[in-house]
Order: sequence, then C-alpha cells, then structure tokens
Amino acid sequence: MNEIKTKNVVILGIIGLFFIFQNNIASAYSIAKVTSQDNGDFVVEPGKTEIFVDAGETVTRKISVTSRTNRPLDFKVGIENFVGSDDSRTPVVLLPEGKETPYPIDEFVDLELNSFTLNFGERITFDVTVRAPQTIEPGGHYGAVVISNQAPTQFDSQGNEVVGGAKLTSRIGSLILMRVNGDVEESGYLDLFKTSGPSQLVYQSLPTSFEIAYRNTGSVHAVPYGTITIKNIFGSRIAQLPVDAFFALPQSLRYQEIVWPGRKFAFGLYTATIELNNGFNDEFDVQKIRFGVLPLIIIIPTLLGLFIILLALKFVLKRFEIKRK
Repeated sequence: MNEIKTKNVVILGIIGLFFIFQNNIASAYSIAKVTSQDNGDFVVEPGKTEIFVDAGETVTRKISVTSRTNRPLDFKVGIENFVGSDDSRTPVVLLPEGKETPYPIDEFVDLELNSFTLNFGERITFDVTVRAPQTIEPGGHYGAVVISNQAPTQFDSQGNEVVGGAKLTSRIGSLILMRVNGDVEESGYLDLFKTSGPSQLVYQSLPTSFEIAYRNTGSVHAVPYGTITIKNIFGSRIAQLPVDAFFALPQSLRYQEIVWPGRKFAFGLYTATIELNNGFNDEFDVQKIRFGVLPLIIIIPTLLGLFIILLALKFVLKRFEIKRK
C-alpha cells in the first residue's frame, strides 16, 4: 500500500512539474489586446536597440509587434546582418543570408519565436537574447530582427484561388546595435555642412533646413549630436537648432537634415556654425557657412526705383543740352 502511495506521489509530482514547466514556457512571451485602428499594417517596437556588453555576457531585450489589420496575420521572425552605406537614402543595408560582413550579429542572437499569428488589435511581446562569447573580439556587431508578413492567398468572386496572383510581403526590422567593450577604434568627422538644396550665396528668404553628413572611419558605431547657431551680420544670435543624436555605422557616411522652423523675415548677411560632438572622447567638429538673404519685397522696389531713375536721367539728357563755356 505504501508502495502505491509513493508511486502516486511521484506521478503527481511529475505531472505538477510538467505543468509548471509548460506554464513557464507559455509565459515567456505574451499576447495582449490593445486599442488600434484598421490601417492595414503592423507596428514593430522598438525601432532600435543599443547594447553594450562585455565578453562572456548575455543580455535579453523585448520586441513587440502590433497588428493593425482587420484579419488574422501570420508572421515570420528572422535575424539579418546589416552594414552602413554612403547613400543618403539608404543608411542601412540588410544583407542576404550567407553574405559576409565584418560586423555580423546573427550568430550571437537567439530568437524566442520564429513565427506567430495575431488577430486584429493584438500585440505580442517576445524575448531576443544576445550572447557575447568569451572569445569574441571587441568591436561592433549589427543586425535587425526582421518581422515579415505575407499577404493571404487571393481568391476570385467564386471563391477559387487565383493562380499566379501577386503576393506582397511586408518586412519591418528592429535594429540591434551591439558593441563589445574593449579596445576599439573610435574615429570620424563631419564631412558636410550646408544649406539644403542647391548651394547659393544669396537667398530670397532664410533656408528651410541644413544638411550634414558624418563620416565614421572607426570600427564601432558612433552617436554624434550637437547644435547649429545662426547669427546676423552684427553677431547677434537669431536661432539655435539642436542636432539630435543619431547613429553612424562603421566605415559609412550618415546624412541628416536639420529643419529650421519658425523662420521670420530677414535681410542681410548671416553665419551658421555647427558644433558637432563626435560621440566619443568629447571631441567636437566645428564648421561655418555664410549666406546672404535678399527678399523679393526688397529686390522689386529697388529694381523699380533704379528703372525710374534711369528713365528720369534719360529724359533730362534729351531735354537739356549741356554745353561747354
């Protein structure tokens, strides 16, 4: 009898452990109902995660995906490496599987999920684990957790599947910028500072924005930031624009546009000075540009006045003859 009781206790213990284990697995990610509008898309958060680790360290971060499409959506999750570029339109270039890069991260990332399904207005939150092996070299490693969703099969009005129908795949990436602490090369400089659009010495009004480009020549990403100060010909400051922190990947050129809101009527000569912190060692790059502003409201009356003066002078010269005595 005691033997039977002992067996029952062991069996109940195993069943209990099974349910505890199962619940722990199930609770590793969560799905919640959220308020959402039907925009026919999905949202991935955060857009970027910056991680600093030591060799041998493991960290875990969370990613959320929210469905804003009024039907069930099937998703796939993957990790892709990326590099920077010199193209102002594509600061990040995702690399196909197998493409070599000096900054891989895919081999150091473990994804909790490879696929999942969401109904309209549902948000899933899952873990992404980043491992830095003990043997890893100091430096940067860059990639993106890519969430993809393929459009459903198309059907005609009779309910038959449309053979050869186009299927669009939506892909959104959550960037991971991983830096392994240690002896790394931090270097870079401000490569470009100008007013937006074609370069001009004289404008009809104050520029609407400025363009900057930062060249990262190091082995890890940099996060430059700073200010642009605009002064008039008398040296008085008329505006100061913040250059919000942005990331620049190793061996690449990163462009930024700094918008100048709230501009007022202006006339004369101006100087714009940028002070950009390189994001390391508290080093700054400083550049200046000068430009003039001559509005039409001044140009037109001035030209009209000159025209009237010339006509008057011509009239006087015709009516009166100047003779020498």
